[in-house]
Amino acid sequence: MSGGDFVNYQAAVRSRNGDYKLLCYYGGWAVYREPPFDFGIKNIDPYSCTHLIYSFAGLKEGELTITSLDPEVDIVKGAYKAAVGLKQLNPSLKVLIAIGGWNEGGKKYSDMASTPASRRKFIQSVVTFLKTHQFDGLDLDWEYPGATDRAGKWADKKNFADLVDELHTEFMQYGWLLTAAVSPAGFRIQAGYDVKRIAQKLDFINIMTYDLRGPWDGKADHHAPITSRPSDTWAFKALNTRDGIQKWIDLGAIRNKLIMGIPFYGRTFTLSNPSNTKPGSRVTSGGTAGTYTKERGFLAYYELCSKVKSGQWTLHKDAVGGPYITNGDQWIGYDDPDHSSCPQMDLVKTMGLGGAMMWAIDLDDNIGVCGTKWPLLSAMRRGLGLHSVSTFVPPEPQTSGPAVTPAMPPTTSTTSAPVVTQPSMSTPAPDFKCKGPGYFRDKDDCAVYYICDETLVPHRFVCPDGLVFDLVRHICNWPRHVICGKASAPIRKLRCISDGLYSDPSDCRMYAWCRGGIAQRVSCPHGMFFNPRTGVCTEEGQKFCLPGESLRVNTEALNPQPLTKMASGYKVVCYFTNWAYYRPDPYKYSPEKIDPSLCTHIIYAYASLDTTDLFIRSLDPYLDFEYEFYKRVLNLRNQAPGLKVLLGLGGWVDSSSDKYSRLVNNPKARARFVQHTTKVLTVYGFDGLDFGWMFPRCWKMACSSGPASDVQGFTDLMKELSASFRPRGLILSAAVSSFKKIIEMSYDVQALSSVVDFLNVLTYDFHGAWERKTGHVAPLYARPEDMYASQNSDFSLSYWVKKGADPSKLVMGIPFYGQTFTLANPAQSGLNAPVVKGGDPGPATLQRGMMAYFEICQAVRTQGWSKVVDTTNAIGPYAHKGTQWYSYEDPASVTNKAQYIKSKGYGGAMVWDLSLDDVLNSCCREPMPLLRTINRQLRSVQYPEPRPGGGDCTRPHEVPTPHPPRRTTTYASALGTKVTESHYGEFNLTKGTTPSLPPWMTTWSGTTRRTTTEPHRRPPFTSATEDTRPSGTGPYPGDSCRGQQTLPSPGKCSAYLSCVNGELVETSCVPGLHWNKAAGTCDWPRNAKCKSGQPPITPPSGPGSRPPYPPSGPSSSPVRPPSLPVRPTQAPVPTRSTTEEQEMPVTTTTQRPTTQSTTPTWWWTPASSTPPTTTKSWWVSSSRPTTTTTSRPVMPERPSLPDVVDVPSAPPSGPCKEGETTGVPGDCTKFKQCLHGTVNVLTCPSGLHWSETQKICNWPDQAKCSVSSVPGNGVPNVPSEWASNLPMPLPSIPVLPPALPLTPAIAPAPALLFVGRTEAAMTARLNTRKWLPPLIKHQFASEKNTVPSRPNVTILSVLHTCPVTRNPDGIHHQNKGRTPCSKEGQTYPGPQCTARVRCSQGYFTVELCTGGLVWNEGDKTCTLPSAVPKCSDVILTPKDEGPKEVVVMVVTGVVCGGEPPGTGV
Repeated sequence: MSGGDFVNYQAAVRSRNGDYKLLCYYGGWAVYREPPFDFGIKNIDPYSCTHLIYSFAGLKEGELTITSLDPEVDIVKGAYKAAVGLKQLNPSLKVLIAIGGWNEGGKKYSDMASTPASRRKFIQSVVTFLKTHQFDGLDLDWEYPGATDRAGKWADKKNFADLVDELHTEFMQYGWLLTAAVSPAGFRIQAGYDVKRIAQKLDFINIMTYDLRGPWDGKADHHAPITSRPSDTWAFKALNTRDGIQKWIDLGAIRNKLIMGIPFYGRTFTLSNPSNTKPGSRVTSGGTAGTYTKERGFLAYYELCSKVKSGQWTLHKDAVGGPYITNGDQWIGYDDPDHSSCPQMDLVKTMGLGGAMMWAIDLDDNIGVCGTKWPLLSAMRRGLGLHSVSTFVPPEPQTSGPAVTPAMPPTTSTTSAPVVTQPSMSTPAPDFKCKGPGYFRDKDDCAVYYICDETLVPHRFVCPDGLVFDLVRHICNWPRHVICGKASAPIRKLRCISDGLYSDPSDCRMYAWCRGGIAQRVSCPHGMFFNPRTGVCTEEGQKFCLPGESLRVNTEALNPQPLTKMASGYKVVCYFTNWAYYRPDPYKYSPEKIDPSLCTHIIYAYASLDTTDLFIRSLDPYLDFEYEFYKRVLNLRNQAPGLKVLLGLGGWVDSSSDKYSRLVNNPKARARFVQHTTKVLTVYGFDGLDFGWMFPRCWKMACSSGPASDVQGFTDLMKELSASFRPRGLILSAAVSSFKKIIEMSYDVQALSSVVDFLNVLTYDFHGAWERKTGHVAPLYARPEDMYASQNSDFSLSYWVKKGADPSKLVMGIPFYGQTFTLANPAQSGLNAPVVKGGDPGPATLQRGMMAYFEICQAVRTQGWSKVVDTTNAIGPYAHKGTQWYSYEDPASVTNKAQYIKSKGYGGAMVWDLSLDDVLNSCCREPMPLLRTINRQLRSVQYPEPRPGGGDCTRPHEVPTPHPPRRTTTYASALGTKVTESHYGEFNLTKGTTPSLPPWMTTWSGTTRRTTTEPHRRPPFTSATEDTRPSGTGPYPGDSCRGQQTLPSPGKCSAYLSCVNGELVETSCVPGLHWNKAAGTCDWPRNAKCKSGQPPITPPSGPGSRPPYPPSGPSSSPVRPPSLPVRPTQAPVPTRSTTEEQEMPVTTTTQRPTTQSTTPTWWWTPASSTPPTTTKSWWVSSSRPTTTTTSRPVMPERPSLPDVVDVPSAPPSGPCKEGETTGVPGDCTKFKQCLHGTVNVLTCPSGLHWSETQKICNWPDQAKCSVSSVPGNGVPNVPSEWASNLPMPLPSIPVLPPALPLTPAIAPAPALLFVGRTEAAMTARLNTRKWLPPLIKHQFASEKNTVPSRPNVTILSVLHTCPVTRNPDGIHHQNKGRTPCSKEGQTYPGPQCTARVRCSQGYFTVELCTGGLVWNEGDKTCTLPSAVPKCSDVILTPKDEGPKEVVVMVVTGVVCGGEPPGTGV
């Protein structure tokens, strides 16, 4: 037998034995495509592939551990479970998870693999991930190790091999598969892969033999040539499938481990010359984006096959048989079934490879619009000798009605409910004429229907016997659900005649955004409707909707203000930085210090880009929302008509990671960002956005860190933002680099200039201490001694114009700060003198290497400084003294730059930043001298000229600023560190003029006094006209919610409710899964244990209600803890507590109904038709004491304590055992429950107590709860009958949620308990307590009682008050008697283990841990005693020794200062 015959024989044997692998990659984002090509796990035949690879997981930012990139779909909706569940139908199938992909970038992976420790951490996370989600292995898709163009490094090659070795060792014990997706390009292999090493440990190697050509090469060509062609030159000769695989074999890879890649997509090109269509023809860009994939330069096979069939395209073959089609200037290279089944699969056999894989299964024609279903996948199976794709129909879950699955029409039905499947082949319909894209039902037979695609080619389908086509749901359904007859339904795709906004012809809540001929459907917020007359979403009463018609928004009629009318003359763009507020007085800079008449545009810097969801977030919620900086800056427009206020995004610090690159390179992420950002600007009232990414491809000036695709991605994002902004009159600007190399590598200048309103060119920081020599911060022109002629403003702006920028859109940056240097030799003090480091920090800015103008001008006015001025005006001044050397701008140099702007015809000046100018006139010239100089030159502002020679030291009038609110959020500042949590800085986009804000926000009217009221109660009957709810107990879709709640959907097992923009929205699980309310995810029905129609939770009757019957006696329906965490229903509004408010307790009366009430339950508040009450959330402490009177005696609430701690008032959390419940020390009305690893404090319904023995909320006489019966209570163990004789409940150290763990001592005090043997001893102890400052006259009023059942017990009630001391604004003077301190924020261990001492606002404050927690000095937090060894045995509650004579002293009133109250014995 010859060699060739043997190869054929061996291949035949392998085919018969099914020995070839067929790997199917699945892109998880395919579910987001528009119907009918939205593709999910339900569309995958489990018998079609030997291995399914779910793509992609990623690396968690900062931690470098594996994580889901779309947890909502992957985990909550259950896509991971559904994918793994395919093995139940085909036990031979292996399901792997792939990590990486192109959009993930390479830097994180290079960092992760760089050290043994980081690799080990990653591997452990992978083990946990695979165990949790039950995958069969991991596919490494790091693109690419050692790739310097993707932030890789030379050590990646060894590190990747080490990672493979270590993963292999770990996987061995579990029997998991380890694979990798690798490049066939020789330079990639050489740089990143130790082939021999990794080939020994990988189970197989997926070679990505596609994307070997593309628009990035500047010429049209087939992107996956099977072998070399005569037209290939230079490096392209070996860049093909055969040679790429052979390279791996030559370097030591095992043949049967190599898997050849097949693309199920085409690469598209736009030809420079439509008459030249040969491979290698020059192109201008990628081809037109696809209708469904929406990516320029890319088409799925199901998108391009219809073009082939239409006859309007010309089919060609290259020299080795690779097909491509052309039409005008469009050129598409792709693989077809013939090419995939014959030459490519033959190559797998002849080279002895392990099999083939494709990218990706969701790109094949899975519904048969071009003929046979699954044409490419079937061709690959035939070529490998495997069976054709099976006609397997996955069983549908049984429901009470027909199985409604959004798939394409059926051919078979094997269950009692209709099974929606796709026929193996559509029937041509030559006699049917398409009137447009859509679904058309036959007039004579309801089971026959036609689908017309965008090319108007009809396809005929027939439903299975007994079913008819449902035009509403686009499925075959039971006849009883369908009204038959001739009818049609749109595919809901709009054909764009021109770019703009269009109303949706079939849904008034939707609109379409057309750009580049492609329509993207967008939804208005819940309950709102699109009005094409105004171009905005409005309330239902203001909607204008014409069903069946798509109206284009007339932007001319809307009359949006063009940019040229937004400010007269040149622009003066002023950056306002909110962090300037944290500077020490008097340099603290707030919005009230801005003179709005000196700016045409103010840019509020900065918002941040969230690393996870890639949405815009507030960088400092405390200032932006709680202290109303956003509102206060926006209100400056009232003082200066025509002023525009933009929100700035990005900045130097925020540009550190790859998140901006991930945003711009992901079309779906861009679309979500554009929609979200537009809403943010509209809801909060900003006039536009300034995009400050520094910089595309050259992240923070490192041009090797980002991919080249950043440039096009950034341009596309700017175009998409502009298309969204312009109809709404919003402004779009961008902060861009002034350096020649970065301009070349980061921007498509001409395209960028055409879509933005203006460009802020950062013409400063040309020189600094990093060069190790002196230089001016912002030269205007080049000087002869300059090393580079490009490092100046004139060259930079001219270069932008040369590259195609509109000069009138270029705004030149002027720094209001200087670069400072420390000279190596004070004798060398000129330009280019050697330096050792940056200059000393300024007294206000506190940053080495830079100083504000107001710091520099004060310094150089003192003795010993020498100021040097350049007579050529090429640079501004510099000054030096000793080793310190400053370069900066002064009024004279700013005048020169403003005149230069006018002479060149540029758009204006931009200043960084307002707070750095001499706001206070400390240099005795005039307030804001630099900014006023610019305005005199560019805007002819009639400010009086400063006094010649200076000497006018008059300070500007001090504008009062609002009193800072109490902090209700953790924030980033000089004294704290930003907490990384999913809601940090979220913008609330609730509809209405006054948004309902998250718990850490306040409304704009945050200082309004609030009243405490009872919740709105519904009548205890149901109106005959009331809407009928589905089976099950609420909540329901449309009800109000907060945060990221997920709840069961009433009466539905296969769906759940998630919180979206403050309202509950119903979402379906992946088909076949049920909602598991305990796990908070979609799960297998056997785990979820859900019954259709069953209420998800059985709530109590309602607040203030007894269990319904009997009205008295034992409860028949005690309340059990919920399975869901309680969410707040009202955002807290911080108030300034005045003396009057503190002295006016509020009394409310609660009557207990004797019938069942429909009041919203204690764990859920539905959307109310009445205005919301001002009742605070259950976890927000009241600002003043309240007293509740009921029909039976109840104990008054304890006065709450003012919060002076800079931590968020959030629900408590901590390590715990799932489902565990226990009481709350000192409060019988609350209990704690562990949910999803978090301790939640929940409140019993009104009138009920927590029963520690029954573990339920019950009537007090059955709960038998006293403050001493709860474990961990901080009071002596006093018998419960004693408590009934006390004037108030036995108190303890006040209990607050652990997330707000510290209680300040300077506060209205709760009751303080002392236990002793004699009254005299206890009174003496009271008079010697340190917390009673000796300088204050203390007032006591006492009352003595005895306990009838315990004659040896005396109850001594003591009321302690302090003299009221008022300061001028009516606030209690709380600092009297306190010890002053200087180190703000410094903490020290407090007495015993239960407290800390903190320097707060200039005074020491003693703060107590609560809830049985102790202070952990190492972690600087309150924690469990077990975590602090020295405190593990501390007795926080005195033991009852059973004295013969007992005196119980209860002290109430006000604590005046000093040591906090505590329990004494």
